[in-house]
Amino acid sequence: MNLTFPRLFESLNYCRDSTTILIDLKSKAYPIQAQDHWLYGKRSLRYFTPTVEQTAVDHRKNHKTIRAFVSLIQNFVGEHKHSPEIVELIRSLRHLREENLPLTAKKVRSAYRVCVAAKLTDYRKIAALGRDTDRIISSSDDQGGRFKVHNVGLEWFNDAVYEENKQATTDLKEILTKEWGAKRLKRAEERRGIDLDARIRDGTTLRVSDINQLMLGLADYYFEDLSKCWKTLQTIREDASKVAELPGRTLRRLCKEWAIDPSNTHEISEQAKARLQAVSFNKIDKETFALLQRVVLLDAEELELAMHGRWLEGVVDGLQTHMSAYFIRNIDLEDQERLQMYHTILTAHERMDEEQFEPFFDEILTKGLVKKDIQEGMLIPAPWKDPIEDKSSHRFYAILKKMRTGMAKLGYFLTGAGPVRQKDILMYRSTASAPSSIDSLTTLITDLFPFDPPAYFWRYAGDEAEKRILNHSRTKPLRIIGHSLGGSHAQLLLLNQIAKKELGFEHNLPVKNYEIVTFDSPKIKLQCVEVFAEWLQSESASNLLRRISITHYTSKHDPVPFAGEALLGAQADETKLKELKVVKLTPKVTDHPMLSYHPHGRHFFRTRLNSDFVEEAVDIDTTTCRKWHIIEVVRRIVGFILFPILWLYNEIKNLIFGIGHHLDAEISKVWEKFYPQEALPGTTV
Repeated sequence: MNLTFPRLFESLNYCRDSTTILIDLKSKAYPIQAQDHWLYGKRSLRYFTPTVEQTAVDHRKNHKTIRAFVSLIQNFVGEHKHSPEIVELIRSLRHLREENLPLTAKKVRSAYRVCVAAKLTDYRKIAALGRDTDRIISSSDDQGGRFKVHNVGLEWFNDAVYEENKQATTDLKEILTKEWGAKRLKRAEERRGIDLDARIRDGTTLRVSDINQLMLGLADYYFEDLSKCWKTLQTIREDASKVAELPGRTLRRLCKEWAIDPSNTHEISEQAKARLQAVSFNKIDKETFALLQRVVLLDAEELELAMHGRWLEGVVDGLQTHMSAYFIRNIDLEDQERLQMYHTILTAHERMDEEQFEPFFDEILTKGLVKKDIQEGMLIPAPWKDPIEDKSSHRFYAILKKMRTGMAKLGYFLTGAGPVRQKDILMYRSTASAPSSIDSLTTLITDLFPFDPPAYFWRYAGDEAEKRILNHSRTKPLRIIGHSLGGSHAQLLLLNQIAKKELGFEHNLPVKNYEIVTFDSPKIKLQCVEVFAEWLQSESASNLLRRISITHYTSKHDPVPFAGEALLGAQADETKLKELKVVKLTPKVTDHPMLSYHPHGRHFFRTRLNSDFVEEAVDIDTTTCRKWHIIEVVRRIVGFILFPILWLYNEIKNLIFGIGHHLDAEISKVWEKFYPQEALPGTTV
């Protein structure tokens, strides 16, 4: 196992500071252990403090742990390992080993922030080491940087304090504009709800938390940043003075690529003429697009540093990291969770072999990213890398369409960004159990509809949008993916375009390859499965023979796949399909953070196949329930009781608030009705 700080924090899972951490990279069990009470982790309410029996520190295990942790620190900081703070940190760790004192979670957390700060400078170094509430002001000390922490008590009423605040915010805006560009900074401000101009006028205190939030906004991935950079480079080809329009970070990275001096504008212009073609952005070649990615977007290391040492612990996925976020929507937290999942994708090659990339990407999309606040125009990294000359660059997907119906169906259409041909992806969101999530109530309503399996109550919602997505490209394969309720939507997508007539079948599906992938999905109606099998045998399906593949993944002991009646593909002639398989996934390393979840939320493909979990092929016909399973019986009984109550509440709520089905975050929207706030830019209504 390749030990990294993010993987270490997955195991910490917000345990208590006093928790003993053990690391044994040669262990047959999971190599990282946090010896705290099992109830004390993230998402626990923590009404009490459970005790853990204290055991003597094992001298041998403790030596292994500290030795591994010191090695991790040295690998992380690299050339900064001789800086005073890192030397002192390693000295303190070796002292723990000599005194046979355990490595605690508190030491791990503080050490990580010191390591991150060692790789940063000026205001970012302050933000990494400081408290969120620390006040930042400008500094005249050139050696110490342009900023410093200066907290005040009752002196905040003093006019001089207001002037200090104004100057600090002015200086920060100037630096960020020069480094990242005015447009990127403005977007980060709007996304975070921070107005630097207003703060300059009012003399509002600049705090460490403001810098941290702005950095997350600046680190985000948007397609428009690539196109804007290309337009600027085109002007530089003709006019060397336009080099000044490039953000400082982009300019430095571009000059590093071309091995030239950033101050030599004439040489930069000449290199742009020699290396870049005078074509529109949508006609650039893959080498040029890869160059733009490297100079504009953050790589995995930069993205980790953008968190300023405040790495979220535990398994970051589609669920809320903190209990408060279940009820009050927190965009800042959602964005950090999303960016940490981006980091997981960018470092996938450290976790698994390339053969595992596709199911890994499907799984993290459907169990994680689809549940976050992602908007059209954003980019999502893919785990694959394309070798370009002597470098390699990650592929990216652009979010082309957000399909929101307000009736339990929320999907995103992704298409490959750049000239490298990639499959299109349509991903559906699963049930949103948190009241703060978009359209959460409607997902519960369709799950509890007592007369049909989940997803049938508003089955045809968004039908026109789905048709446009299906016809977006008539050549590129379309991969249709979903987890849980999203898997039901994925199974019904093609069926919704097939009609049975008196004289046969008709369908509205363009001729191309379709790949349907579900994770822990409920079954659909047996009648629909039979219609699909019959359609495959008809003349209507002749132009789609062996173009449709269906894969169902189920987690061992997960009750959700027992709901419903049959999986799409059952009773079908497999020779008519490109591929048909049902795969049961079973954990081998049961204490792995990704596999110790409840069965419906496990992340199998973030671990290693055959080492951490195993696959087992299942005959699809054995999954068909001609008599309802007890899980389906219970779902329908509960649905008879709760469905009418929730449906009536939803209708009354829509009537009172006058916003139809587009209720964005159930409880949060009610709160905002009485306490209005400015809407976030880019939010779909």
